[in-house]
Amino acid sequence: MQPQVLKLSGKRLAVGGKTVFRNSIAVIGGHTYKTVRIGNQEWLAENFKYDDGGEGIYTETEDIFAGEKYYLWTAAVRVSTNLPDGWHLPSKSEYETLLEAAGGANIAGLTLKSTSEWDADGNGTDNFGFNLLPTGYGTMSMGVITGIFAYLWTSTEYDADNTHARNIRFPYNSDTAMFGFDEKEKFVMSVRLVRNVNYMTTIGSNRYRTVTIGDQEWLAENLREDDGSQYVHTFDGEKYYEHYRGSNAYTLQLNATLADGWHLPSNAEYSTLYTYVGGASTAGQMLKSESGWDNNNGLNKYGFNALPYDNEVHYIAGGGGVPSYHVDHKPVRGGFAFFATSTVTNYRNNYTAMLASGNNANIGENANEPAYSRYMNVRLVRPAINYTFIGDRMYKTVKIGSQIWLAENLRLNDGGAGIYTGQSAPYANEHFYTWEAAVRVAGTVGNGWRLPSKNESDALVTYAGGSNNAGKKLKSKDGWDTHESITNTDEYRFTAIPTGRREETGAFTYKGQYATFWTATEYDPDEYPDLAYLMYMQYDKNVAGHTDQPKAWAVSVRLVKDA
Repeated sequence: MQPQVLKLSGKRLAVGGKTVFRNSIAVIGGHTYKTVRIGNQEWLAENFKYDDGGEGIYTETEDIFAGEKYYLWTAAVRVSTNLPDGWHLPSKSEYETLLEAAGGANIAGLTLKSTSEWDADGNGTDNFGFNLLPTGYGTMSMGVITGIFAYLWTSTEYDADNTHARNIRFPYNSDTAMFGFDEKEKFVMSVRLVRNVNYMTTIGSNRYRTVTIGDQEWLAENLREDDGSQYVHTFDGEKYYEHYRGSNAYTLQLNATLADGWHLPSNAEYSTLYTYVGGASTAGQMLKSESGWDNNNGLNKYGFNALPYDNEVHYIAGGGGVPSYHVDHKPVRGGFAFFATSTVTNYRNNYTAMLASGNNANIGENANEPAYSRYMNVRLVRPAINYTFIGDRMYKTVKIGSQIWLAENLRLNDGGAGIYTGQSAPYANEHFYTWEAAVRVAGTVGNGWRLPSKNESDALVTYAGGSNNAGKKLKSKDGWDTHESITNTDEYRFTAIPTGRREETGAFTYKGQYATFWTATEYDPDEYPDLAYLMYMQYDKNVAGHTDQPKAWAVSVRLVKDA
């Protein structure tokens, strides 16, 4: 089922309190560009046109595309390096994020292409103001072919011998966007730039900038919370947190005080970040701030803005016993950035570090001899909310483990039987599906989205801590009937809301007390053909479980796809 055309150009669209579509402008290299915010990314809404005078840049001189710039891959990388304000050449992963927000690869060609200039009725609907023109591709010696294709370089190399790189292609005769690869030093094509969008969040008593990088949302500045204890030190206005004593370290106790999915990152989460920005060998360059380092400032391409604030170290002689002397190392600005991780190995607290002298990012562990009592900066992370179109609605999505889930209930009505609304406020617009309707409607969505099987739903519960604890981590923080022993955290941003269910009698029941979601798995189609499994959560327990119930019940639907 293809999404209806929802024309958004020149407007704003807000989802979950965030503006996920907005036009703006940016000045890069002396040229003013239109930009567009789509989901958590801000894109140039026109092709890059910078010419540094170096080799590998072709300028079109004829017809409507006169003045357009085309780049060999090496030239594209060269001219997009050291750009201001986080602008950079997109990776293949970043284009994949764009395609998902635009409705999926199978429809993004239609929704991102311009409404004119394409040959043979190949125009798009330009739903988001991306305004992708058919500027084509070619070679330095033969020129370019226009009207039937748009080819855009990515920053992602294709092969180990470094001769080819990835690009993304939009043909005139298809609504599909597809990835390909071409020789770096043979073909010239257009370039778009992207940067990550900063949002704001409140933690404790402070407001913080955040940035979405891949499937993670990070604080874009260091944590500043201070409970007045001996475990939080202030130096030059920055907060340093005690990061020693293994699982008893103050940094590891922070998670209990946080909400909305924010937590101290593990080694694995930092590794995911480093992989996304190009690998640990260059992650320091990509994530370090553009100023403040003694030498070798970073590019800050993703808005992470790592500052060189060092760490505070207490050296304790005697191998951790009663110290014979105690020497303080106060932070020295300019040379290092240290961030605490939640990982403990051999009782040693781990950290990640970036250096002024290199472009890499390292993960290490505190040494024992002599014993170190370290205080260091903290960044927090949580699963990122991304966006996708289904039908004529934009939905929030979240990656949990190896799955991507809708982070809100499906509201798609195909006009068939078994779909109901009518629950009382605040769920009057929620859709309730019988099992047959859920299977039918989910089968029309496409782009990998599907009604989860019981096994897939079980995998979600297992990842979120198991059936006895997953409920509190998957339920929304608000809307549930109160119970003295239950505090929901919504740690994974799944945000299950207590919509209840519609009985076979037509009555809506259990609002505020239960969240129920169909799975695609029947209980026993031969012996009990009227039963299917659903996943449930309830107000007075932390559990998330499965039970077989009548297919004639109408309950909520969440869709899943592979990450």
